[in-house]
Amino acid sequence: MRHLREFDNSDRDYTRLVEIHNAVLPEWPLTAEGLKVDDGMREKRFFRQRYMWEEDGEIVAYASVGESAGSYEPGKYFVYVVVHPEWQRRGIGTRLYDHVTGVLEARDLKPVKLVSDAMEDREDALRFLEKRGYERIQRQEVSRLDVDAFDWDTFSPKLGSVERAGLTVRTGDWLLENDPDAKTKLYDLVWAILQDVPMPDPLTRRPFDEWIKQFEHPAFLGASWFIAVDGDDYVGMSSTWKCLASAERLYQGLTGVLKPYRRKGIATDLKVRVSEFARDHGVRYIITDNEENNPMYGINVQLGFEKMPGEVIYRKMVGAPEAGEPVGAEARND
Repeated sequence: MRHLREFDNSDRDYTRLVEIHNAVLPEWPLTAEGLKVDDGMREKRFFRQRYMWEEDGEIVAYASVGESAGSYEPGKYFVYVVVHPEWQRRGIGTRLYDHVTGVLEARDLKPVKLVSDAMEDREDALRFLEKRGYERIQRQEVSRLDVDAFDWDTFSPKLGSVERAGLTVRTGDWLLENDPDAKTKLYDLVWAILQDVPMPDPLTRRPFDEWIKQFEHPAFLGASWFIAVDGDDYVGMSSTWKCLASAERLYQGLTGVLKPYRRKGIATDLKVRVSEFARDHGVRYIITDNEENNPMYGINVQLGFEKMPGEVIYRKMVGAPEAGEPVGAEARND
């Protein structure tokens, strides 16, 4: 018997959702515990709902739909449908998609833009989206560094570029313990760096009290955040996050340097320190993604990051906002 229902926040639903996700995207594994934390830290003012599809009592697929806290626009919704490989090509994905888009059409805030993404080696997922009118708007290069194969002889001399520029390097843990303004400074530094990161849509600056919740996340690894400091100012950074599902991998977070400090080798220095941290802590792989034309991808290639299947970001325009309705990231900066 087939049954479509809302996600009920039970351990069973979390566990099965993660099992389905990991079966479809084994290179980006989740844990149920980590997903529960993500949900607990989510900004509740933004709509989000999940749905589960059961076949004879077995959960075989799920869908997620909602608004993005990091890139909010009125009427913009993300839509994801994930079907376990053993249950694909049976029409389940279509039924789930039709249901969640119907949910959106029934909302007071009608959909104007739908966004989704898929890994480029999942041709079935690409076809699914394109068949429904989604257009490719951005491609992310995904790459992986094998820490065991890192060329230390070539890149060890890059260490010290920060000091040669008259700056100091501190870890995130050190700053959080010793600088009472560390969280505020990191908040401002991250936002400044993000302005130069290619994005498909404008970013929304999250409220400070929401943004700092990340420091309580089990994936936060402050010892692997390397910050370039000029006096009391934070001017560059490179960060990584734990992969809660695999101790042998780290996810590279944001790397960047403020404009007055660029072209001094600082970003490369910080990324070499991340690689050194990974080596010293038994991590085998560092995985990251960059917009395909982002110069940071070139730095990663120079450091030895190897190309993996990329990520394609999709968008579908489905309507227009009402006259006078706020549009863009500023709409929820309250």
